[in-house]
Amino acid sequence: MEKDAGRVMVEKTVAGFGRLDFVIANAGFAIRYEKPLFSMTSEEIAETMLTQFKVFPVAFTTLAVEASKEMSKRYGSVGVNEAGHPRETGSIVVTLSEAALCPLRDDLLAYASAKLACVSVLRTLSATFGPLNIRVNGIAPGFANTAGPKKFYDRFPEIKSEIEKRNHLKPPFMHPGAVVPAVMYLLTDNYVTGEVIALDGGYNINMVSYFQNY
Repeated sequence: MEKDAGRVMVEKTVAGFGRLDFVIANAGFAIRYEKPLFSMTSEEIAETMLTQFKVFPVAFTTLAVEASKEMSKRYGSVGVNEAGHPRETGSIVVTLSEAALCPLRDDLLAYASAKLACVSVLRTLSATFGPLNIRVNGIAPGFANTAGPKKFYDRFPEIKSEIEKRNHLKPPFMHPGAVVPAVMYLLTDNYVTGEVIALDGGYNINMVSYFQNY
């Protein structure tokens, strides 16, 4: 993410639409280690980790802070409705990953670490900006049947087979459009904050069935 990119995006949005109500922070860049860590130099590991962290927690944090500066002008003092909830709220939704919910694979060390760091960021920001009626939440999609992942899993059928075995809902590889209802919910609700919705078919539920044969 370029320097001041978050501020520039916010300024362009306000210039074009006159206001800013929500942010969806989405990035699909994943660094994979397709060789043993012991065969990599410390410099290689450090460089890839830093690159991955710049894409996720750093870029997400700076964008969320810049957006909240603008959203607080509108939502900071909206009052409450008859239920005692804010009349309206600003919303920030970050796309995380199954990798943020459980240790995933050794090849995704940098990616999973960066996505997990985003969980800490969203929870901190949700508490920080909550009094300004700005909610911060995330979604954690599982494995998608898009072109990039398909190419990778075709190269590594053993990984694909493991995913198919562990997912409790089928199909194990989700349609990317499945994220839309969850995102819409997080944008339109006025009382959920600091939460992550898993969209992974139950992959992170690590249970083995011995007696239930269907």
